[in-house]
Amino acid sequence: MSGWAKVDTKEFEQFAKRVHVEASGGFKNDVETSVRKAGDIILREVDARTPVDTGFLRGKWRLTGAGYEHRKFVIKIANSAEYASFVEDGHRQQPGRYVPELGKQLKAKWVPGQHMLQEGTDYAMPYAVNVMRKGVEEAAAKIFEGD
Repeated sequence: MSGWAKVDTKEFEQFAKRVHVEASGGFKNDVETSVRKAGDIILREVDARTPVDTGFLRGKWRLTGAGYEHRKFVIKIANSAEYASFVEDGHRQQPGRYVPELGKQLKAKWVPGQHMLQEGTDYAMPYAVNVMRKGVEEAAAKIFEGD
C-alpha cells in the first residue's frame, strides 16, 4: 500500500544537516574549549598545592593535553622537573649523609610524598566536571535550538 501518506522531510533534513555540520566543527570545538577550561581549573589547584622552595617545581606544571579522545574526556597535566615524581610520591634517602645544599645531615630513611597532583586533581574534579557538563549542554543546545 504505497502512496497513502505524504511526509514532508524538509525540516528533518535541515536539522540533520545542522547536526552534521555542528558535530564535525562547532560542537567539537565547544566541547574541547570546555575541557581545556576544566584542565585549567585542575592545573591551578595542583599548582597551588605544590611546595615552594625556589619556585622551579611549581613553575614547571603544564596542561599538555585537553580534549575528547576515544569517547572520553582527557586532561593531561605534566611537570617537566626531573624531581617532580619524587616530591609527588616520596623517596628514599641515606640517613647520616651530609647535603651541602641543605647544610645538614639527612635523618629519615623515607621522605613522604606531597601528593600535590593527586590531591589537587581530587579536589578540583567536581568543579571541572561541572564546567565540562555546562560546555557540553551549551554546545548541544546550539544544535537543537538552531542558534
